[in-house]
Amino acid sequence: MKSRRLLVSLLIAVPVSISACVGAGTPLPPSASASAGVGARTAAPAPAGALPLQLETAAPETPPPSSAPLACNASRVVPVRVTVLDQRVVLITVAGGTKVDAIWPRGFAAWSVNGVVSINAPDGSLVGRVGDILTGLGGGEHICEVNGKYYIPPG
Repeated sequence: MKSRRLLVSLLIAVPVSISACVGAGTPLPPSASASAGVGARTAAPAPAGALPLQLETAAPETPPPSSAPLACNASRVVPVRVTVLDQRVVLITVAGGTKVDAIWPRGFAAWSVNGVVSINAPDGSLVGRVGDILTGLGGGEHICEVNGKYYIPPG
């Protein structure tokens, strides 16, 4: 009888425990390391003649958005269009046209070169230009995944 109660308790407790963890964060793949954006980052130098623009980025002391030090919220950012509003580079939802309050990882930057505005990763690679639709963002308000690469704030 005791073993039957234990089995019933386990059958109830295990699925509840698992469902409580789902969506809390996606553990980083084994290949994610300091090179994947964990730790201190600075923006890549802007090209010659570039005009820096405002891009909302995480402050150095910003804690991770999850209690897990190496987790990225599993939620995806809906498709968004890169836009400039008042010298600030922002994201606008494609479906509804509303501004997304997104905080980019530290080290991301935006600039304009010869009238072409872009968002750039800390290594200088292009994330998107004004008018581009971005679909590979993850993490919700605190963006921590860009096109499959993780950028986790230091814990």
